[in-house]
Amino acid sequence: MLERDLGLKDLRTPEARELTSLDIQEIFEIDYRQLVEDILNKADIFQTRGQLTFFHIPKRHKGSEAYYLVEEMLNGGHIVYLSYLKPDSKTTVHKHPDSITESYFQLAGSSFLKLDNNFLELRQGYALTVLQDAPHQLITRDAPSLTFIIMRNAGLVQPEKLHIPVVL
Repeated sequence: MLERDLGLKDLRTPEARELTSLDIQEIFEIDYRQLVEDILNKADIFQTRGQLTFFHIPKRHKGSEAYYLVEEMLNGGHIVYLSYLKPDSKTTVHKHPDSITESYFQLAGSSFLKLDNNFLELRQGYALTVLQDAPHQLITRDAPSLTFIIMRNAGLVQPEKLHIPVVL
């Protein structure tokens, strides 16, 4: 492709090709890798720097509009996710088994966490923990969102039973 040969930015829209971690890095202009490691160190659940695997091509989950740049089980049985949502997007409405709490850390952009019929705004720098067995959904409106998620004690549950669909 001529644009690549000349070292120019890929001019195709993200909709015309797969979204990559570089696209997301460019959208927010932050070092999200360092932010994630800082949160894990402060939460005292991360032993070794630089050990998380960041996906170049984000993963997708059935029914969710989120792009996952990280999805990893850590020592101690916690699962972490780094989730990107485009504007006007949402995850599935779901809950987790009784042993799991889920903490959301808004790294960039903004989103809303829907709990029951309440919408709690998450702005950059905000954090919120969803308690056990509470139905919830992450939603964006006019801005994109980059959210780091820690599911504590997720290793105690079979992977296919981590997210329980809920109809509100």
